[in-house]
Amino acid sequence: MSRAIGRSTCLVLLQLLGLLSAGCGATVYSPSNPVDPTAVYFADYGRHSSIFLPVGPAAYAEYSFGDWNFYALGKTSNCDGLAALFWSQSSALGRRYARSTAGEAEPAHLFQPRIFQVCVARSRMRFVRDRLENRWHAHLETKVYNQTDDTEFVRDSTHYSWLYDCNDWTAQVLRDMGCKVVGVTTLSAFHPGDRKPMPATREITTRALAG
Repeated sequence: MSRAIGRSTCLVLLQLLGLLSAGCGATVYSPSNPVDPTAVYFADYGRHSSIFLPVGPAAYAEYSFGDWNFYALGKTSNCDGLAALFWSQSSALGRRYARSTAGEAEPAHLFQPRIFQVCVARSRMRFVRDRLENRWHAHLETKVYNQTDDTEFVRDSTHYSWLYDCNDWTAQVLRDMGCKVVGVTTLSAFHPGDRKPMPATREITTRALAG
């Protein structure tokens, strides 16, 4: 296949994906009456999403999932994006830290995503956070740092594809914490389904903060 044909194929597939994505999205509902509730956050970056879990009084670990070549190594051409969706060779689990600004509860950082709050049981949040940390440390020898995203990545055994991408992963983590997610989760068009008052965060995990 010539380079010109390859580029044309990439553009056609990207246009089709854009048409399929029009008007789609998912709504996230907090679990009903969670025991010992705590606030967690999910972020929408436009085409990508992530989860913020508390690790300190005003500190959060942001976890995310993606294709190793595209996301961790930063090879982000259109064709690299399509290769990630349809022919991904390896997946990545990302982690970075954020803190809330003075007088604010939600995490803040330079990339300014749309950040939404949900309320979950503290025990479920800790279980999910510990499981993600265990996945991270299980592949620590593969760690790379992406300066553009200010994120550290390790390889992950879950397969990445258009059938299970970063947004499907975010929805699954939310469900694992007891949330109800309704709608198409392949895209990052998440919306909160409730506006419940959120409790103050009071978590601390020295292992997570130490990295």
